[in-house]
Amino acid sequence: MKRTYARRPLRRLLEAGVRDVAPTYGKRSFATHSDKAGGLVAPESQAERIVAHMLSIDPSVASFKTQPFTVDIVDRRILRTREEVAEARVRHCFRDGDVFYTPDFEIQLANRCSEALEVKLEAFEGDGYYQFKLQEARSVLHGFGYRLRRIVLPNNRAHPAYVNVQLLKRAAGFRFQPLELLASDAVESAQQKGAVTLGDFGKELGVPPHAMTQLLVRGYLSAELLKTRICWSMSAQPAYGCLEHLQLIGGFES
Repeated sequence: MKRTYARRPLRRLLEAGVRDVAPTYGKRSFATHSDKAGGLVAPESQAERIVAHMLSIDPSVASFKTQPFTVDIVDRRILRTREEVAEARVRHCFRDGDVFYTPDFEIQLANRCSEALEVKLEAFEGDGYYQFKLQEARSVLHGFGYRLRRIVLPNNRAHPAYVNVQLLKRAAGFRFQPLELLASDAVESAQQKGAVTLGDFGKELGVPPHAMTQLLVRGYLSAELLKTRICWSMSAQPAYGCLEHLQLIGGFES
């Protein structure tokens, strides 16, 4: 598998939050692009990159940031700049244990609520000390109006989410123009003719295989995106413009 590494000149283009991005030194780059994040963002792992894709296509998410701030558990403050973090480290340098917590994402929802996300992989969910720190951080964040959610992704890269989310993210970046000309009842008509899979609908609607994902991201069809890989035989049904099937984060909340 080909790996990519961030070059030093790209660092200034990345939205890295309160942490500094290492120049390279062999560290793999998971940089990705999202309009909701204001351009290039720098997740720290493949799991975080997949979550960034989920946030990008989720209609309930207005915007998001990676590593947006640090929670000072001792002083019960939110530190939003690297200078504030540096000052707090000096202030707490003689304390034992880790007194800081940095969420992986900050989310602004379309309903104007704010959330923080912690992203983990199955079997790497942290020990008892980590759980205690997370609870303390959750308490501090609650006082600032944030809900802290923990997202645990499967450690199996063959899980449908890993494939589907990347396909959906790519599809969201372009439009298949013929879809704009479809009659409003075309999808329902296709269902009445016996269409029950993504391929059936694509054939009836005249959508080629390479553009069928557009039927999902544009709200023509809905499907169980966390259970089956997107393919010709995937079960699908009319969505009538609803995009709730793209709200995937909740399926991994723990």
